[in-house]
Parts: sequence; structure tokens; C-alpha cells
Amino acid sequence: IFIIGCEIGQRVSDFNNLGNSEIIKMEGKTYFKLKQKKTGETVYCLITPAIISIMESRYNGNPPPTIYEQYLNDRIKDAAQMVGIDELVRFERTEGGKKVIKNVPKYSLISSHSARRTFCSLHFNEGVPIQEIMVQSGHKTEKEFKNYIRISKEETVRNITNSERFNKAFISVS
Repeated sequence: IFIIGCEIGQRVSDFNNLGNSEIIKMEGKTYFKLKQKKTGETVYCLITPAIISIMESRYNGNPPPTIYEQYLNDRIKDAAQMVGIDELVRFERTEGGKKVIKNVPKYSLISSHSARRTFCSLHFNEGVPIQEIMVQSGHKTEKEFKNYIRISKEETVRNITNSERFNKAFISVS
């Protein structure tokens, strides 16, 4: 279920309740047609080869059944710990009006919502224009989207300057 979330970029409330009624075909491709619970927006999420493989190998070609979100989050943390995502990371939050800083294992911070962030970050890092990712993810503003993917200035510059638009000369020097 987490991998499906990484492939379609939706909130857990949207990808954990998929059914055959959400599957549609358009121009030879298969999609999940979802009405996002939070925003009410309709989005079309491509059913990728990874999703097809998961559905065929585990669920007889159907979307996975709904599971409790907390159970899903617990299993995601277990899986992340099992594969060694255990480096200590700095974690800040406010408790009782005071800023608390702790070092926690990275797996403890991974949840179903990480799938949505992963989708956005992977597509952004592949050079997909932000507006195109936002159509799929349902983000309303570029500012919200950029805060969401948490990329550094260095990554942003690298992505921008890797585009063809920044690799041609505008001034001729002879």
C-alpha cells in the first residue's frame, strides 16, 4: 500500500480506500480517478507497472483492501527499520510551548504520508515541472508544494540549471 502511495502521490485517506470503481481507462492507459477527501478535487493517477504488479501478485488484480492507518504506519516503520533506515536525525517540535530537540532513528519518522512526499520529491528530482506534479498531487500553490518536498537551495539550483533552458547561450561571444 505504501508503494502504491509513492506511485500516485495522494494522501493516505485517498490511496488506502481504492476500489475497482475508481479504475478507469483513457486513451489506452489505466488510471485511478479519485476525489480527494481533503480538497474535493478530482485527480487522475496513472496505474503504473509497479502498481499493476502489486495488484496482480497480491490482490488478484484488484486494489488492496483498506487497512487501519495506524496499523499501516506501524508496519511502514517496521519495514524501514528492517532495511536499515536507522541513522539518527535531528527532530524538532514544540511540546508545552517549548522547543524540544531530539535525535531519533529515521525510521521512526516515516509514515504513510511519507509516500506522498516521496512521490513529489522523486518527480521533482527527475525534472518534471512543478505545475505538472501539482496537477497529480493536488497541491494548490507552488509555495505549499516547495515547502512540502523540503529540497535544499543547492538541489533547486541543480534541477534548474540541468534543464535545457539554462544550458544554451543567450549572448553570442566570438
